[in-house]
Amino acid sequence: MEQKTILEVLAALNCENPRLLTNMDPNDPFAKKAKTAESLFTGSVLALKSVDNSAINSLMSYVWDVFHHRHVLMAMGPDIPSLSFALTGKKGGGFQALMLAPRNWDEMFQSDPRMQLGAVIANGSQAADYYNGLIDGPGGMRDAQKRANSYEAEYLLMLGDHPLNEYQKSILALYPKGWDPILGYVRKPIVATS
Repeated sequence: MEQKTILEVLAALNCENPRLLTNMDPNDPFAKKAKTAESLFTGSVLALKSVDNSAINSLMSYVWDVFHHRHVLMAMGPDIPSLSFALTGKKGGGFQALMLAPRNWDEMFQSDPRMQLGAVIANGSQAADYYNGLIDGPGGMRDAQKRANSYEAEYLLMLGDHPLNEYQKSILALYPKGWDPILGYVRKPIVATS
């Protein structure tokens, strides 16, 4: 799979008229940041789908397909503090799911790669939930956040004895045994897009 076909990086949340990375001047500073974010995300998902942990491996393999088929798009636009899953309305109804990368995500990743890989997992979990229709309705986002936290806790346990920051400690306090299978569900097959 070519990276440029996996993710489209949007300049803003305007999904009706996005600035696609493939149409930007490669020397444009924003385009360079966007390409780096795309590469970091894609590389992270690829690495995580091959780890020796069945829960993380299964989730990230699914996330890879969700993004490959463009059910969720990688975006860089508003100034946000961390990698974030978001929905934006589309003209005519419905939503476009986005994975929003901070403009300085490359620096954040270099500074604390373990934290950013945890963000890829947690937000990837929400992208999978969105594709499976589990974000909509009463309690949907709350349950999606529980799954995201549980997957991130599984990842933190997988790291072993590495020092954790306060946020990571709070995630492990919620799910000290890591992934909680009671939160799982049967994922629907990925539909190819044209």
